Amino acid sequence: MDIASTTAEVAEAAQLSTETLLRMRRDPNGPFQQHRDWQFIGLGTRKVRWNKEQAIQSLWNHKRESSAEVETFGRDPAPLTV
Repeated sequence: MDIASTTAEVAEAAQLSTETLLRMRRDPNGPFQQHRDWQFIGLGTRKVRWNKEQAIQSLWNHKRESSAEVETFGRDPAPLTV
């Protein structure tokens, strides 16, 4: 179990770019949570230490909208609201 991983190591394991991984980390509705998947190192807020196994698990278990909910068109006319 590799607890202390860099952003590049986690991005490579998840087959994502580092920019995408960091963007997902900053997203409030994203799959990652501070202190569970990642934490800041030192006094500054620029360096991030990842728990690689937990981050990968959180990424793949993240709840996504089903395709039926995203679908916005169909044969039925749009419901009229008065």
